[in-house]
Amino acid sequence: MNSSGALKWLVLLFLFLITVDGFKTTFLSANVVGVSRYLFSAIIIIGLACLAWRGVPGAKGVLGVLLYFLLVVFSLFMKIVHSANSSLPDQFWINAVLTAVGIFLFAGCGRQIFPSWAAIVYLIYGALFLLIGVFGAGADFFPKSFNFEYYTDREGGTVEYSQGLTRNLGLMLISTLLLYCNSGLFWVRALMLCVAGMVAWLSFIAGSRGELVAAFIVSLLILVFNRKYLLLFGLIVSVCSTLLLISDFTLGRFATFLEGDYGMRDVLFSQALALFFSDPHVFLFGCGYGCFQDAYNYPATLYPHNFILEFLITFGFVLTVVFCYFVVCGALRYWKAVEGLDFFLLIFIFYFLVSMKSGDVFGGWMFMASCIYFAIFFVRSKFHRVKYF
Repeated sequence: MNSSGALKWLVLLFLFLITVDGFKTTFLSANVVGVSRYLFSAIIIIGLACLAWRGVPGAKGVLGVLLYFLLVVFSLFMKIVHSANSSLPDQFWINAVLTAVGIFLFAGCGRQIFPSWAAIVYLIYGALFLLIGVFGAGADFFPKSFNFEYYTDREGGTVEYSQGLTRNLGLMLISTLLLYCNSGLFWVRALMLCVAGMVAWLSFIAGSRGELVAAFIVSLLILVFNRKYLLLFGLIVSVCSTLLLISDFTLGRFATFLEGDYGMRDVLFSQALALFFSDPHVFLFGCGYGCFQDAYNYPATLYPHNFILEFLITFGFVLTVVFCYFVVCGALRYWKAVEGLDFFLLIFIFYFLVSMKSGDVFGGWMFMASCIYFAIFFVRSKFHRVKYF
């Protein structure tokens, strides 16, 4: 296997690593996920070490990692400037390392981040973990709810939905529709439609509203861009029909949202806006990592739940506008380079939509790494006149 092929496998393993935790439902699945996380990490570390031993160039990856850590250092500096006295949680450094690994891997993949076969591999990976966590627990073939016994035991109360599981099922739905649109074989398309129906059902009963809506929007994009209008109509009809069949709990969560229950996100959003406009210095240059939690005496796990708003608070208006410009231009140039919506770009859009309701600047490993990659992609294509990395 050449270096480019090895890097693409490592990128796919990175996607496995950052999503595998979402498959925790039962105690059995939690044990399997724990072992798998260490296994994926070990393979990525060994793979990077082997590529370094073979002398694979990593200058492009180093550039992206350097840009990311400049942002990290700037956020910590602004934290000190604003006299924030809270200590950094251990998870902060874990987040930084995981994001840096993703940036380094993305930058070395060449023309496309994910190869054409990545969607089917992710689908198989997801199916294996679902067999362990759902059907391995004795559930029906079309279950009406998941058994979240692991989180129920850990939280000390009944847990009936999972953001991580809904997010992973959303990625599986995107994979099936992409495979359907890219295949010219009737039996493959028929199989993918059946799998998409099953995955869509499981996505509904997993219960997380934001991830489900994001998966539905990306699914619409796939079908519209591939001109599958009949299937698009079928998808809309299926969603409406499913809403009549899903559990009262899942349907109730959508009903409470329409009634104005946003899970405290509206409060966090208004508080974050108030902090952003509270001082001209904060507006222009931000107040650094954790300033939101420090201002309102919140724990580290309670953040604004909106990536762009948290980025504004952390880095200020000036840097946010520049960063967003580079990311958007880079994403558009990547779209033109790969001539359409490939698996990586669809994942980026999906994570962007999710980040608008639960995004964390330093905890969103995949999204932040993708943003840095697109920013570097734009800079290199603009000033070095190269079409691809």
